[in-house]
Amino acid sequence: LSLTHRTSPVTPCLPLIVHHSCSEGPSYLLYLILRRSRAAALSCPHRVRKDWTARGFLMGDDDIPSASRSFRVAVDWFKETRYWREWLTAAIVYALAYAIGELVAPRDRYIPEVDGAKDPTLSYPKQASYVPDSLLFSIMAAGPPVFGLVGLSFGVSWIDLHHLCLSCVQSLATAALFKRTINVLVGRHRPNWYQLVEADPAHVNHGKLSYPSGHSAYSFACMTVLCLFLFGKLKVFHRSDLQLLHMLLAMLPVCLATFIAISRLMDYHHNFSDVNAGIFIGLSSAILAYHLNYPPVWFKTCGVPNSRIKASRSALNSDELTALRPSEDSNGNEMAPREVYQAI
Repeated sequence: LSLTHRTSPVTPCLPLIVHHSCSEGPSYLLYLILRRSRAAALSCPHRVRKDWTARGFLMGDDDIPSASRSFRVAVDWFKETRYWREWLTAAIVYALAYAIGELVAPRDRYIPEVDGAKDPTLSYPKQASYVPDSLLFSIMAAGPPVFGLVGLSFGVSWIDLHHLCLSCVQSLATAALFKRTINVLVGRHRPNWYQLVEADPAHVNHGKLSYPSGHSAYSFACMTVLCLFLFGKLKVFHRSDLQLLHMLLAMLPVCLATFIAISRLMDYHHNFSDVNAGIFIGLSSAILAYHLNYPPVWFKTCGVPNSRIKASRSALNSDELTALRPSEDSNGNEMAPREVYQAI
């Protein structure tokens, strides 16, 4: 009975099981209860069901035996759900983006001159970055794990931590591929092009990577995923009070990304259109990557990570489930056919 206490569809059927198995002995009765509990768990409408098997520790179920909370179980889950393929694909995409940016020279774009005068739109002074590359990469690398680890103290599960990091990696890889490909195809000069080349002629190719902005694309690709993650966990669209407050809290990561994007205008490293294009690439990549691993934030199940655990590997198949559903007799009373238990 303790095994079936949390699966409410099973409890009403216990009298039927007892009635049809009283003559078979207590062991047969226990066997039927276990099979019925497995069928009820499969029929749960939630996308991620809490299971009392070893996999359940990834879902944050406190009823799982402590012996199952092991690295081996996590590896088995990782292999069964084939998420390793998603990580590998993201790594390949990012490697491809990196190769494009390093091996392909940007387009040599024509610079118009009037009476031998330099283009004033490319004559801005060379200044140090307000947000250096090292700081940007540190924020992107530390942001998702820190969010997930802090969330563990507030009921976030380990699978949330995995899905959050995976969504950020997928988003960044997609943004990098689009950003670097457009960079070499367009070859737009930076606003500080003249002073950049005069200071160091080796920065010629770097000065032709103005469109789109990498800081804008990468910051929004990472921070938008964190923003959507908070929207789902705080259930902003499903609260009955303080919706504005929770919405503003969930938008804090995007505020940081906005500052990073604006800083590229303040230090004359990009034009306005460069930043806008980078923001669009980052937003699009983040929204798509987030919904690969989570339902939309306007769904009632928002914030619940998607699950790939196949029912056929852990419990009954669809034919057995159909047979285990109780039928009705001629009087309309619910009953379980004897042939079902004979099949079991």
